[in-house]
Amino acid sequence: LWPDLQENQFQFSKGATDLIRKLLDRDPSKRLGSLNDADEILQHPFFGGINVEKIIKRKIKGPYKPA
Repeated sequence: LWPDLQENQFQFSKGATDLIRKLLDRDPSKRLGSLNDADEILQHPFFGGINVEKIIKRKIKGPYKPA
């Protein structure tokens, strides 16, 4: 189901796989974000090291700016 490190030289983190599973839950009432929209999603540990307020206010520059 998920990329295998040995086979693909790539692997999702545990936080990423947990976030994806919760976003794709078949039961809409259990799906991440069903109770409190984006706020609920942004509280997931995957986003733990990200200052969302600074991103929303455009205080953080992206690592890449396309031409």
